Amino acid sequence: MENLLRKKHPLEILLPTRGARMLVVVILAALTLWISWIMQRLARGIEPGILAFEFAGTPDNARRILDAWGVSGEARILAQIGLDNWWLFFYSTTLALLCVMIAIRIRAYTPRWASIGTALAWVVWGAALLDRIENFALVRIINGDITAAWTSTAFVCAGIKFLIVILCLLYIIASPFFSRKRT
Repeated sequence: MENLLRKKHPLEILLPTRGARMLVVVILAALTLWISWIMQRLARGIEPGILAFEFAGTPDNARRILDAWGVSGEARILAQIGLDNWWLFFYSTTLALLCVMIAIRIRAYTPRWASIGTALAWVVWGAALLDRIENFALVRIINGDITAAWTSTAFVCAGIKFLIVILCLLYIIASPFFSRKRT
């Protein structure tokens, strides 16, 4: 594992210059925010929200949420999940690229903190995969396959996904404080 972290991340290889990385991260962040805005508009007024559905955890809870949504709400949530299947690529790659950019910048004087960034850049793509599995489970539930297997799958995938995303965000936010050049 440590050997993998010492190697360059694919985003570092694909985007070898700082300018290229900056341009791509701005584009990805803009697309992430735009798709997020559309998804929020799709789900406006639907209660309980998608987050409650992701964490329903049991068939009974999922059934209660679906009953509260009705057919119209289910259709809007399905559209939101469809967009989320695109959004997961954009948010995960945006976070991965930000982690890589920080790791590159601090690698020379804080290699351990840089290695954490490189690891998170890999792991956040795993979060996107978990998000995709979660979406598949949610669609199955909406389409009537309301079983403990699907509700548990959505719950676990959502929990791990959010944990990874939070760790990436904390790394990005905390890096200026923990990676200052020592003189």
